[in-house]
Amino acid sequence: MPSLITSVIGGVQGSSASHNAANALSTGYNQAGQPVTNAAAGVNPDIVNAGQAAGAGVTNAAATAGTNATGAAGTLVNNAGTAASNVNALATNAQSGVSPYTATGANAANTLNAGMAPGGSLNTPFNATMMEQNDPGTSSNCSKGSRRWSARRLPVAR
Repeated sequence: MPSLITSVIGGVQGSSASHNAANALSTGYNQAGQPVTNAAAGVNPDIVNAGQAAGAGVTNAAATAGTNATGAAGTLVNNAGTAASNVNALATNAQSGVSPYTATGANAANTLNAGMAPGGSLNTPFNATMMEQNDPGTSSNCSKGSRRWSARRLPVAR
């Protein structure tokens, strides 16, 4: 049985050696990686601080832009209100400037409508009496015409 005991002892020793080698490798890897971990730990706070500063800058810029946009919109609304008031005032002034002409036109239209209505002064059939009333020389002219006509008459044959 010496070979069995020797094999077991050799196996235990081999197992222990394998375990020790694994521990040595793990320790070596940890020690080799520590400078990288330390470098990252040294740089990360700066990266975090830079990110926070950039975020604060963006937030402040957005707030300023929002304030400026609100102010500009308020100014625009005020200016539009002033412009609308000015346009209304100009329209009122223009209307008052045209008012005498529109009133005169309305009066003329009413006079024309009344004259053209049945029995109105512009809707009466024409007759000789109207001619005599409107032209004082009409009767004189008619008399002269009658005298001339009478003078030219030829004697009637019997």
